[in-house]
Amino acid sequence: MAVEEEENKENAMPAVDVPSVAPQDDLPTLMAKAKEFIAEQDVESALRCYEKAYSIEPSEKIARRLERMRAYLETEPEAKPGEEKLEMHTAPPRPRDTIASRTTASPASSMGGVLPSLNSDIGMSDEDVAIYNSLISQAKNVLRCGDFEEALGLYEKAHMLHPSDKLASKIAKLKSVSSQLSPETEVTGTSTSPNPAKVDEAAIDAHYSELTAKARKLIEQEKLEEALVLFKDAYGVKPSDKLERRIQRIEQYLQQQTQTNQGVSQTTPDEPESADLYNQLITKGKEFISQNKVAEALKMYQEAAEIRPSEKLSNRITKCQDYLSQCGDEDGDFTHVGNGFYLHQDLYTKLYPHQKEGLLWFWGLHKKRTGGILADDMGLGKTIQVISFLSGLFDAEELKTVIIVMPLSLIENWKREFEKWAPGILLQTYHGGSLRERARSVAKVQRRGGVLLTSYGMIVSAAELLAKKDGESFGRDFSYDYVILDEGHKIKNPTKTSKGVHMIAAKHRIILTGTPIQNNLKEMWALFDWTHHGMLLGTARTFHSEYSKPITRAREKCATYGERRLGEQMAESLKKIISPLPSAQN
Repeated sequence: MAVEEEENKENAMPAVDVPSVAPQDDLPTLMAKAKEFIAEQDVESALRCYEKAYSIEPSEKIARRLERMRAYLETEPEAKPGEEKLEMHTAPPRPRDTIASRTTASPASSMGGVLPSLNSDIGMSDEDVAIYNSLISQAKNVLRCGDFEEALGLYEKAHMLHPSDKLASKIAKLKSVSSQLSPETEVTGTSTSPNPAKVDEAAIDAHYSELTAKARKLIEQEKLEEALVLFKDAYGVKPSDKLERRIQRIEQYLQQQTQTNQGVSQTTPDEPESADLYNQLITKGKEFISQNKVAEALKMYQEAAEIRPSEKLSNRITKCQDYLSQCGDEDGDFTHVGNGFYLHQDLYTKLYPHQKEGLLWFWGLHKKRTGGILADDMGLGKTIQVISFLSGLFDAEELKTVIIVMPLSLIENWKREFEKWAPGILLQTYHGGSLRERARSVAKVQRRGGVLLTSYGMIVSAAELLAKKDGESFGRDFSYDYVILDEGHKIKNPTKTSKGVHMIAAKHRIILTGTPIQNNLKEMWALFDWTHHGMLLGTARTFHSEYSKPITRAREKCATYGERRLGEQMAESLKKIISPLPSAQN
């Protein structure tokens, strides 16, 4: 035992005055102390700090530093007492970041802290080491000024003197950025970037974002091959695991599509003629569907599937087959009203001729994606026309959500008419009950599809809720397919009622009224401005100056001949603009 103790004493390292490192020190404290030791040329103490730090949180960065420091200690001769250690390439602390200090800073700090001397590692002369350091410093200064090409040349020269993986990676990034940026878009000077020290990283991030954004747009356009090329370019600029997985998914999908197309191309090659035929068949199939001719549409889709099969087309064929198996041929249950509009036969037979004409007028407005005013006199069946039209649209799956606003006294009448003429349509009321019950009614219509009946009083007090998703105040804005106003002349003046009605978004707007004009042309303008989203007669000021004022002036007794003539011309022009669409031509 005594002999072993003596041997241990002989082999023991000389005592070194090392600042104590508390075992409870956290990772940032250990890293900070290690850097202080490095600045003081105390490699052994720094090594101990890095070892403790690695035991707390192992990482490749700390492991590389430990490896370099151990290699340095093995290659450097042990300093005798009173002798100084060999000089290491570490950057001295700088009180402030200035251009002068940047030019004299050593590259060692940017490459991981302590490095063995270049000339001792690879046999470089002192002159080559000085040239290498000078090239790195010059490249950094040039890069801060935004000159990518000059910085690239300096880095390449430095890489020829002392090759390294990190320097090669930086050169590759600079080549990618400089090849994409034009001279007009290159960063020049210090005014284009708030942080000149990171201008290269900012340019790389910007180029990466541009490539990925273009690739996403191409994916939306189903141009996967072009998107794949851009994603690969982005991966070369800034590699990431997420981007690599995305590239792999796209490649797998394209490979599956290629295998599928190869099986089809053996019988029907996808030539330009076959592609045109495929598009024609799909277009005809959609036209037959809009005309409720499901059997004819099914034939078109089946022929198109023989040319170019796809999952989407297969789903269409399945839907058509299911519809025909459940409902049979459309000629047995539905009647062609005209212009591609179909209505259930039981409902069609109970309509009067003027009501059938009204249906085609509604259908013409629907195809033109605009609104209108049905101004039939009382007793001509405006309610049954609207219900029949909505029934045909629901059967053709042309719409999903409808809200009808009416005086409170008419809600029960509308409910009875819907139950009588279209019992299959989901019907909910938004009036009475608690706030939660009313919100539940809105949610049912918006989610399942149907008709919501409400009153003008609820529009005044709860228009904001009706305009939101699920009728909740915190929900996002919701747009209905149709908003229909019964006795719609109530919005002729700027009141709380008209303001609330304008808050509810809809693709189509219809007004039912027997008295569209009561006092003046301004009231008529208010109705058409709502139905056409302000796109028909212009603003109130424009309408007053161009139509209302000359027409009113022409009717006064003191009007001159020119004023009467102008009033007649403007009245005729206004009549043409607001005249009903000829239903027979829609």
